Amino acid sequence: MNYFYNIFTTLAKGKTGVFTGKALFVSILAFGLMLSCGGNAPVSDIASGLDSKDKTEEGDKTDGTTPPTQPEPALMETTETTYLADGTTKATETVIRADGTKKSETIYYADGVAIASETTYYTDGTTKDTDTSYRIDGTKEASTSYYADGTTKATTTTYRADGTKEATTTYQADGVTKATDTSYRADGTKEVTISYRTDGTKEATTTYRADGVTKASDTSYRADGTKQETTTYQADGVTKASYTSYRPDGVTKEATTTYRADGVTKASYTTYQADGVTINYVLCYTETGDDEGCNASHDLSYTDTDA
Repeated sequence: MNYFYNIFTTLAKGKTGVFTGKALFVSILAFGLMLSCGGNAPVSDIASGLDSKDKTEEGDKTDGTTPPTQPEPALMETTETTYLADGTTKATETVIRADGTKKSETIYYADGVAIASETTYYTDGTTKDTDTSYRIDGTKEASTSYYADGTTKATTTTYRADGTKEATTTYQADGVTKATDTSYRADGTKEVTISYRTDGTKEATTTYRADGVTKASDTSYRADGTKQETTTYQADGVTKASYTSYRPDGVTKEATTTYRADGVTKASYTTYQADGVTINYVLCYTETGDDEGCNASHDLSYTDTDA
């Protein structure tokens, strides 16, 4: 009898050790089941069944869903710093990408504050992308970008003492033969760009207005480097103002055509004598492009004061 009493009280108290209505109800059912089995069911089996049911019911309270897992923390870039012998003055700083590859490296002047140079790397972490050097006052001195091999130069740029651009050179695939040369005004605006053929000879020159964007003129050169022709542009940098061709020496003018405001209709056509200055022949045109004559005769000879 004590055996049955112990079973009943164990189930009735449940896991909390306190009599509850729910536990009492379950204990009565379990007690009846035990009696029907001849009283041979161990208390531990019945209790474990109750625990399993309680856990299931507790799980049901969350609608059977699994609590969301916390996302893995995102990998971040890290910075590695080296110091001079004093242990506090920075010597170098290296930024490491999340995948462990080197992104950039900075070298400092002896004060550990002013940057002497910076190098950036392609995604493999070893191939150079750019090199930039700085003056002690922090202004840029020069910069170089590289082709994908990390050694062949793609561009070089020099800077004035105030940090404004002075000149930029782009290189062909060999990293030696120039592709273009660009010079800049003191305010950093583009002034002249020279382009080169694949053999390195000058092919064309473009000059720019004060804004550094609007074209003022285009000049092409023969294979031997002599000037061949020049086109000047109106204020918009697109509409032609004049076209001049040069003799084989590249210096003396051969002929010049000027255009009206539309950049298409001719205003005048002038040919020059061998000196490239004395005008040999002039044609003037109406607004419709018809020859209207500049003077009574077309065998006009005089000196072009604008030459």
